[in-house]
Amino acid sequence: MTVNNFTEITLFILSGFAEHPELQVSLFLMFLFIYLFTVLGNLGLIMLIRIDSNLHTPMYFFLSNLAFIDIFYSSTVTPKALVNFQSKQKTISFVACFVQMYFFVGLVCSECFLLGSMAYDRYVAICNPLLYSVVMSRKVCNWLGIMPYAIGFTNSLISVCQLNTMGKKNNTHVPDFILMGLTDSEEIQLVLFILFLLIYLVTVLGNVGMILIICLDLQLHTPMYFFLSHLSFLDLSYSTVITPKTLYNLLTSTKYISYMSCFIQMYFFVFLGATECFLLSSMAYDRYVAICDPLHYPVVMSRRFCSSLIFGSYMIGFVDSSINVLCMSRLHFCDSNVIRHFFCDTPPVLALSCTDTHDIEIMIFIVAGSTLMVSLITISVSYVSILSTILKMTSTSGKRKAFSTCASHL
Repeated sequence: MTVNNFTEITLFILSGFAEHPELQVSLFLMFLFIYLFTVLGNLGLIMLIRIDSNLHTPMYFFLSNLAFIDIFYSSTVTPKALVNFQSKQKTISFVACFVQMYFFVGLVCSECFLLGSMAYDRYVAICNPLLYSVVMSRKVCNWLGIMPYAIGFTNSLISVCQLNTMGKKNNTHVPDFILMGLTDSEEIQLVLFILFLLIYLVTVLGNVGMILIICLDLQLHTPMYFFLSHLSFLDLSYSTVITPKTLYNLLTSTKYISYMSCFIQMYFFVFLGATECFLLSSMAYDRYVAICDPLHYPVVMSRRFCSSLIFGSYMIGFVDSSINVLCMSRLHFCDSNVIRHFFCDTPPVLALSCTDTHDIEIMIFIVAGSTLMVSLITISVSYVSILSTILKMTSTSGKRKAFSTCASHL
């Protein structure tokens, strides 16, 4: 097994712009003024766009996202810089440095692709104005708004994971892992391959069919089916993250997976799992409003609010997954590289570490536990309220109709 030796640095020193105290005070005041102006200006822009219904257009939708990115872009760097201007100790921990780098690169990449979306929006508006409302529909705008974040933070994850391999200790670092799989028997492996392949094909074809039906049938363009299409997309992606590699391993004697591939698989597995938890919470809330407050349903579950729930679910998933992988990437693996599982899940990889994992386990437990608890509480409260409302109904047809509206979610 090939090994590499690394020297670990636990702290970095940010030298800043100048060592003169007088100049640092001037820079502190200037940066503070620019930061406050940036935050307040962009917040005001976002609030104005949300409040004024005349600004609910694709151009201002992208502009509000650009303002949102600018706020977090400056907040990633400026607060730490301001603290360093007023402090003699200008150190930043290894983890904090990589977290700052992750969000900095992620937001920069997201802004680049968002500017691309804004340019396309102006191209359609000027070069093809008659079809503008059709081409730049809410669904297209939502995708053009979500995809820059997904691409940006994926690029950032790859960059940070590659850089993080440069910060390992003077111990052995395994370049790849071995996935033990489910069994060593070749006959059982063949049966499992056929079984997993059939399940995977049914999952892919079923979810793709569901998405196409919802997109093509105008009668299904409702909040419930909007959420359902995203659930199908997540299930499709969720199975694709794990199954192809598992199928390949079932047919080959080499069951290696590279260090980078393992962590990318883990990242998307956690991301899709966390996103699905909050998406199910959003679907539960949607059914709660539909049954418990049907008169206000079109107002409460507006397109903008539904899009916000979807966007929030994906963003929370990204944050959860980023924290998980950044914590895991700090581990050192020197004794064994055999993962006793058929994919790179967090617990089996943690078990291979030759360093203390207590703090990382606590962090992952808090993040994962919070995600599950918030999701379960939201779903439970929503369905308890729904059940209470249904039991109070005197009409049998009303009860049947209420139960049928929850069937797709259940």
